[in-house]
Amino acid sequence: MSRDDLEDRLEALLHDRGLDLPPRPGATDIVEGQVRRARRRRRAVQTALPAALTVVAVAAGFALAGKDSDEAPTQPAYDILSGQGLGDLRIGMDIADAQEAGLVRDVIEEGKGNSGSCNRYEGVGSVDYVVTEGGVVVQIEVGALAETPEAINIGDTYGDIVRAYPRVGPLDDRQAPAEIRFEAPGGDGNLYRLVLETSGMNVDASERQPSSSTKITDLALLAGSQVGEDYCWFSS
Repeated sequence: MSRDDLEDRLEALLHDRGLDLPPRPGATDIVEGQVRRARRRRRAVQTALPAALTVVAVAAGFALAGKDSDEAPTQPAYDILSGQGLGDLRIGMDIADAQEAGLVRDVIEEGKGNSGSCNRYEGVGSVDYVVTEGGVVVQIEVGALAETPEAINIGDTYGDIVRAYPRVGPLDDRQAPAEIRFEAPGGDGNLYRLVLETSGMNVDASERQPSSSTKITDLALLAGSQVGEDYCWFSS
């Protein structure tokens, strides 16, 4: 068979309608229906996506808020007033060394005390002020951001003091004390001085001592020499 005859036969076969596959009844409708459904799904996704993202964002916000609300509020970091002092500032330290180290500022009162050699210096950070006698640190008065190693600070109560330092109470003074002094643990004779609120002080009549709810207003560490007539007194 020649090449031309072969091409003629192939062309005839291609045009033979007997080889056509009849379409499935309703095929056109099926295809069009699938196209319409695909378009509807695409539109639905496009419409729902922003709303879904909004729900996710809101849920995430509630989750974060819930997480924050479940956590305890952040507590301040307290400096520790030990029986020796606060940080590098120590009872018995030469005031010139304390100033040179930037632990205290300038003198703010001079010539107090029975000896006339007591001076008061402005403190730094959680130290309100420092008192010296003869040029040596004998008192360290602290503010609300300092506490003892037993976690007693300004704003705590007399009840807190007794729980932290059982040897402090109950007191047997005939009058409710506005000031409590006791030996600081590890202080080699240094003393904690705790001043209690006096305005409307609630006194337990049977014990003649402050009620457990009476609050601390001042906290300081004193040298053991700061008792009796040798005490360097400055008003806050």
